[in-house]
Amino acid sequence: MSQKPWLIISKPLRPPFRDGSTVLLRDLVQHMPESRSLAYLGDPSAPLRPTGDRVIGAPPAGYAPTMTDKLRALAAMLRHPGMPVHLSFTPGKATATVVSLLRRLQPRRLFVQSLMSSHGAEAWTPCCARSTR
Repeated sequence: MSQKPWLIISKPLRPPFRDGSTVLLRDLVQHMPESRSLAYLGDPSAPLRPTGDRVIGAPPAGYAPTMTDKLRALAAMLRHPGMPVHLSFTPGKATATVVSLLRRLQPRRLFVQSLMSSHGAEAWTPCCARSTR
C-alpha cells in the first residue's frame, strides 16, 4: 500500500539556509526515509533529496514571511487537499485563523504543527491554552 506524501508548509526550503527553521526542516527532509514521499515549497530544480519528492516552486522568503509568502503556502495546501500537512512556522493570529478554517473545511485531513518559536505559543495553541488555566 502506498502512503500519501506529507505536505510540509514552511518558508521555502531553498538555499541559502541561514535561518534556523529552514535549516531544521532541510535536515528533517534529508533524513526522512526514502520510502516516505514529501512535498514542500522550494526550488524544483534543486530538490533536497534525489528522488520521490514533489517540490512546489516558491521564491525565497525573508526571516519574517510576507503576506504574499503566507498566501502562497495557503494556496499550496488548497491545491493538495488530500495530503496530510506538517505546518512549521511561528504561531500567530493569522496562522491560527487559517489553520482553524482549514480544519473546519477539511475535518478528516491530518494536521501536525511544529512550533518554530515558542514565544506566545500558549495564546495560539489550544492544547497549551487549556493546560495553563
